[in-house]
Amino acid sequence: YFYFNLGLYSFFLIIPPFIILILLLSYPKLASTSRASNLEAEVPFVAAYITVMATGRISPYKSMERLKNVKLLPNLSEEARKIDVDVKATGIDPVSALEKSAKAVPSKEYKNLILGYVSTLRGGGDVTHFLQRTTEKIFEDRSEKTKIIGERIGMLMEGYAATGTMLALGLYVIFIVSQILPSGVMAFSSGGFILFAYILLPSISILFLYLTDIFQPRYPVSDWRAYKVFALTLPLTFFLLISLVAPFYFPPLREIFKPFVHFIYYIRDALGLDLGQKAPALSGFEVPLGLCITIMISVTPAMIAYHKHATETSGVNSGITRFLRDLVELRKTGMSPEKCIENLSNNDYGAFSKYLKKIAEQIKWGIPLS
Repeated sequence: YFYFNLGLYSFFLIIPPFIILILLLSYPKLASTSRASNLEAEVPFVAAYITVMATGRISPYKSMERLKNVKLLPNLSEEARKIDVDVKATGIDPVSALEKSAKAVPSKEYKNLILGYVSTLRGGGDVTHFLQRTTEKIFEDRSEKTKIIGERIGMLMEGYAATGTMLALGLYVIFIVSQILPSGVMAFSSGGFILFAYILLPSISILFLYLTDIFQPRYPVSDWRAYKVFALTLPLTFFLLISLVAPFYFPPLREIFKPFVHFIYYIRDALGLDLGQKAPALSGFEVPLGLCITIMISVTPAMIAYHKHATETSGVNSGITRFLRDLVELRKTGMSPEKCIENLSNNDYGAFSKYLKKIAEQIKWGIPLS
């Protein structure tokens, strides 16, 4: 400011270093919090797996050893690999390795499960009963947390509805009244209205969406297929913004994208939004129409992909439930799991049937059940 006389621009040069400094100082805590949250999401599934294995006389260490290659639990499979290294490379006994892992993992439920198991084992207690009771408690606590999260999200959405709706209506009314009144009386310029409509209001929506995402229950893995489809449509989105929206802000672009501009005029006239104006005169509805068309075209492929994947996943989950029920009943006859799968592959389990038939065919070819 003093040497180059940059004036107000010097203020913008000062902001980025402070933002970077704050982000770098916050990164370790944010990374630790994120890791703890991801681990908490995986602990109930690991507890259930270890407990079921324990009922078959398989120790928790052996269960963790099997989990080291399970991609469905990325964070705890990494911990399982560390336990395996401690035992096989450094010579620590399995119980001490589990205890060391529990003390290093930032998850209260994991600590209670593993350290409780170690204490019960060393004290000569019933390990299986302890694991069963602890797992039941973990799922009960998770159920209570889910109910609380639902209430919080409901309150958050009510706050968003009140903020977004009332704020929008209030400023819309102020803008309309300011256009009717003489200049200088409670003026609300078009620039300020554009700033509110296209910057402030979407930013508020994004903030509430982010807060809602933070509160939601987390799962070990996520389905990113719909997001990948959306990412593929981003170049089309950018082109549509340039051709359907930008020309009404930058007149030279109207000649370059004349067909697209005339398409917006046609939609405007067909909807009766011309207000008596004829092209190339603007009525003010052109930019919103261009944005609406751009957003609809951009999100439609991702919406279709999400609906398709969600329907398929729901069908598979329903089919697996019915398959497991039938498998349990058939196993009571003494038939081997491989034979049960082969016999049940002829039944209809909806979307899961094609996967079951593939499993049955591979078993017939001599491929191991795993």
